[in-house]
Amino acid sequence: MDDRSAERFAAHKLGRGAEYDDKSAAREYLRKKRGLPSIPAPDQSNSPVAAMVARKKAEQGKKAAKADTSGAPATIL
Repeated sequence: MDDRSAERFAAHKLGRGAEYDDKSAAREYLRKKRGLPSIPAPDQSNSPVAAMVARKKAEQGKKAAKADTSGAPATIL
């Protein structure tokens, strides 16, 4: 359970769930009103396969960036 969910759960267990929901909605409303992006959800994946895939994609991205800077002319279609 991420921190935000744990805080919400604890507030509801203590009988202050409505107050927590109101305050978090007010914070989100102000972020929108000010034009700020919303806070992204945290990555909750503990899967070793997901970590391996992410690492492999990052390596492929680095290789692609190296290949682009090798001095070869880019072709435009």
